[in-house]
Amino acid sequence: MRWLAWLALAVAVTACGNGGQQAAPSSADTVAKAAAAFDPAIYDTVHWDDPAAELTRGEEVYKWACATCHGTEGRGDGQGGSGR
Repeated sequence: MRWLAWLALAVAVTACGNGGQQAAPSSADTVAKAAAAFDPAIYDTVHWDDPAAELTRGEEVYKWACATCHGTEGRGDGQGGSGR
C-alpha cells in the first residue's frame, strides 16, 4: 500500500513539471492578462449631457483614486504603486 502513496506523489510531481513551483508571471504577461479581461463598458453607467463635464469629473476621480499609484500622467510612477 505504501507504494501507492509513492506512486501518487511521483505522478503529482511529474504533472507539475517543476516540482509544483510556478514561475512568477512577467510584467508583460500581467498587463496582457489585465488588458484581455478589461471591459470598459462596466464603467459606463453614468451618462453626461456635456462632454466637458464628463472629462472634468473623470479628471477629479483619477486624481482621487488612481494618481497615487499610476502617477499624475498615468505612467505608473506614482508613490503608492508596486512599480516604485
